[in-house]
Amino acid sequence: PARVVLRQLDALLAGQQVAGLFLYLHILYPHRPYLPPATYLAPFGRGVYETTRANRRGLINLYDGEIRVADDVVGSFVDLLRRRGLFENSVLVVLADHGEGFWEHGLSDHGNSLYNELLHIPMLIVAKGRVPAGRVVPDVVRIVDVMPTVLALAGIQPPAHLRGRSLLPLMSGSRGPPR
Repeated sequence: PARVVLRQLDALLAGQQVAGLFLYLHILYPHRPYLPPATYLAPFGRGVYETTRANRRGLINLYDGEIRVADDVVGSFVDLLRRRGLFENSVLVVLADHGEGFWEHGLSDHGNSLYNELLHIPMLIVAKGRVPAGRVVPDVVRIVDVMPTVLALAGIQPPAHLRGRSLLPLMSGSRGPPR
């Protein structure tokens, strides 16, 4: 569970002088089976884990509840970084690996189509003083752009063989070539 991982991370960082830390935190919310605690489900309505088109609303409620769990985990992680004095100099990247289908095109789950509900995912990049706060990039970007972007923010020249491109120019307001 994420709370256990965050406790372990907090203990690991206790009393440490941290410089040049890379941390990858992978959380599995939202992910099947969608079983958020009841407190996370309350705002969305009843949810029953039954993978049928007739139960579409119930599954979406459970999915939304798990998104709230993920949001709290990320919030707790940011709080931990702040408590440890690490947030101000951090590059924080939050993204999903894929979306989820709820019969928008007759299919549920993921890995079975290339519709936008599976491909268009959230990506947030926070780097205080290095990335303009609140900037929305309208260009199409890709997950492979994360590594060159993080390297550029760290002042490291990305290797030439990388398929991705740094998003720094786009985050500064430039428009990139179409993809």
